[in-house]
Amino acid sequence: MNGFEVRNVFEHLDRLAYEIGPRRAGSRGDERALDYLSSKLKEYGLKVQRQDFKFVDRERRLWSTLLLGLLSLLLSLLLPPLPSLLPWSLTLLLTWRPDLLPGRRTCNLLAELEGEGERRVLLAHRDSAPCVSRPRLLELYHLLQLPSLLLPTLFLLLRPLLPSLWPWGGVLALLLFGIPRSLPLLSLSSRASPGANDNASGVSLLLEVARVCSQLNPRPPLLLVFTGAEEEGLWGARALASSGYLRKEDRILNVDTVGVGRTYVVAGGGMWRRRRTPSWLNEEV
Repeated sequence: MNGFEVRNVFEHLDRLAYEIGPRRAGSRGDERALDYLSSKLKEYGLKVQRQDFKFVDRERRLWSTLLLGLLSLLLSLLLPPLPSLLPWSLTLLLTWRPDLLPGRRTCNLLAELEGEGERRVLLAHRDSAPCVSRPRLLELYHLLQLPSLLLPTLFLLLRPLLPSLWPWGGVLALLLFGIPRSLPLLSLSSRASPGANDNASGVSLLLEVARVCSQLNPRPPLLLVFTGAEEEGLWGARALASSGYLRKEDRILNVDTVGVGRTYVVAGGGMWRRRRTPSWLNEEV
């Protein structure tokens, strides 16, 4: 891209990661990052607006479901089979719908540059994650996350058919749930990361793209979105997807952890099943 200055990217990165520092969603650092991004984008002539939304931070989500689940399984040792399913059902509901828990407010920052032709949408999350002091525990949790919910559910459902399972089945269910669900809490550090690579690198890159594109004539229409609360569970991306800001024909590229110094090739996407992207899209990227 003509006029692109790598030096500017590093200046933005230094400001975000080292002068502002950790940017946990909803924190003072996050607000300072928002102010910095807004001032730069307005300086480049983009129209800036905020999209507010609620999020539930990772610690509150983990503690809430862990304590409620333990209480539910303890009650199952005292209650008859069918009533003991009710508090456990609430645990499952809040695990899959954490938005029902009390939360805090943050926002996505949207910046639009008018132009001619098809609109491009570039995303980068601006928040940083807490430090992980025991990464192996977190990896183990990801392996045991689903079994820790399915196995206690199976025990509770089989209880009316196999009453001899209780109370030892309840004790086993308590351990199968409690131990795996406590692993992420044990793995997290009280310190927050400055997020230089994840994702001040992507945010800084988008700021320089905004500066360069604002000087083009003619220029393509561009929407930049700096999402919030990504590290807490993709809350900003979900809020954006349900907001109506995006159009069906938009071409969207998410920029994340691009500061490791190697060439990136967009080859596919998908959370569970890998899908190849079309060759024309790779060339355009």
